Amino acid sequence: MLPRPVRYLSLTNAMIQRGIAAADVIFNQIDLKPEINDGSDEISDIRGDITFKNVSFSYSENEKILDNVNFSIERGILLQSSVNQVQVKLL
Repeated sequence: MLPRPVRYLSLTNAMIQRGIAAADVIFNQIDLKPEINDGSDEISDIRGDITFKNVSFSYSENEKILDNVNFSIERGILLQSSVNQVQVKLL
C-alpha cells in the first residue's frame, strides 16, 4: 500500500523541482537589462584605406549572399546605411 503513494510523491517532487529550476532561468532572463545599440559608438583609431578581397558569405551552403567580392574604401569617404542608421567616415 505504501510504495505507490511514495513513488507518486517522489515524481511530483521531481516535477516541482524542474519547474522551479525552469522558472529561475526564465526570471533571470527577464531581469537582464537589455543591450541597446543606438549607433552612438565611435571608432576613432581607424586610419587609412579599407580593402576587402575575395570576401564570401552565406547563411547556408546553397545560398551565397556574397561570392568573391572585392572592393576598397578610400580614406576620407563617408559611408552611410539608411537601413541600420550607420555612418562611417574614414580619416
